[in-house]
Amino acid sequence: REKKDLVIAGPAPQEETKQPLLKAAMLPGLNELENDDQRFKRDLEMRADDVDVTGDAYRSVRIEEFGRGMLRGMGWAGFTE
Repeated sequence: REKKDLVIAGPAPQEETKQPLLKAAMLPGLNELENDDQRFKRDLEMRADDVDVTGDAYRSVRIEEFGRGMLRGMGWAGFTE
């Protein structure tokens, strides 16, 4: 008996396609635009009108918390000790 007779073929394993976080979080449709100017304009159009960098929402966040939030968004799991 040949060994190939003893093997039951299952579905082929599917490779996990993991995208970089920034690419996965990209606004839908940005890839279809032709150049960076169009992508930049589309990005600005999709942002909330009421968010202002001089507002209280920005002033109330400590820089350390902002940095930790950015790192968590890039996959950081926290301090390891």
